Amino acid sequence: MAQYLLPDEARNALAGANLSSQESNLSLLSNLYLKAWTETAGNWEITTASKEELFKVMRSVDQNPFLERVRNRTEAALDDFKQKKIFSLKTNWRMVVGLGTPSPLETSMTLHPIYGFPYIPATAVKGVARAWAENHTKYQKEAKQKLLLEIFGSEDKYSNDSKKQQMGGIIFFDALPKGFPKLELDVMTPHYSEYYTKGEIPGDWYSPVPIKFLTVGTESEFTFSLALSGRSDASHSDELLSHAETFLKEGLINLGIGAKTNAGYGYFADDTGGTVGQGVAVVAEPEVFPGKLKQGVKVAAQVIKSESGTITVKMRSEEANEVTFRYAAGMQLNKWIWVEITNLKPLNVKFVGVL
Repeated sequence: MAQYLLPDEARNALAGANLSSQESNLSLLSNLYLKAWTETAGNWEITTASKEELFKVMRSVDQNPFLERVRNRTEAALDDFKQKKIFSLKTNWRMVVGLGTPSPLETSMTLHPIYGFPYIPATAVKGVARAWAENHTKYQKEAKQKLLLEIFGSEDKYSNDSKKQQMGGIIFFDALPKGFPKLELDVMTPHYSEYYTKGEIPGDWYSPVPIKFLTVGTESEFTFSLALSGRSDASHSDELLSHAETFLKEGLINLGIGAKTNAGYGYFADDTGGTVGQGVAVVAEPEVFPGKLKQGVKVAAQVIKSESGTITVKMRSEEANEVTFRYAAGMQLNKWIWVEITNLKPLNVKFVGVL
């Protein structure tokens, strides 16, 4: 029998709550107020029907009375900074940040802990900017280390050596949605659940277990904000801000953010009509695959066309083959990806990752 695991007073107060309200707090719904639990052999579990109902309710929420207030407060805070960069980008497809965060629902999504709307924490925003700066820019080693230190600060924040501790010159803010984003339901199907959960030998005899999870939908617009901290050298502060903005845009567009980026999640659309660049070197063209193509080999390819359910790529091979294959997620044009040859006649490939 389903039960509410709550104190009597709280259970009675929530008994008549309108869970279908379009202004429900998603964080409370998914983390604190889980409607029905059942006890089986001493273990408490959320019923499948309760999960289905909860996801349905969460997808029906289309507004949050606090989102605009939080945006206004963020804008007011940014007004106190003389030098700042603010821009907005839209998701290229679905996005899910915090998928692996511990949750009673097996899967999760990063929601504002107080107000309940989806957002991207500043730590994740700073992380993707640094990832691009460290791995996809061409500077001399010393120049790169100096720039990273000035923008992001020292890596070892717990060192006893004060000379190795430095705060970054750029402040990264939480990325907030412009409006309440549409939530879309997705599903993953682990084939080796016993291996992942119990350490059993992975084998084909296990039954796939579909797990549903929520994502932020396509073309959801988020506002990203950067500001110059008070400790930055004013002589080249504009340059620091410009570099930080470039690193962040390039990271969001080319690396993606959040979970499942190798499957196409978490990428943002380029708002400039091309590479952001601004004088910073981006990913170089990969080397041409030598010799004839063979089944099973991995080849670099550039996306030249992306439609609903399929993408067309030009392979970085001596024959420069073009091939169209099924890929539900869609892909940013001109992006370099890895594909694996699955068949030669006719030529067919499958997506295996982003460069």
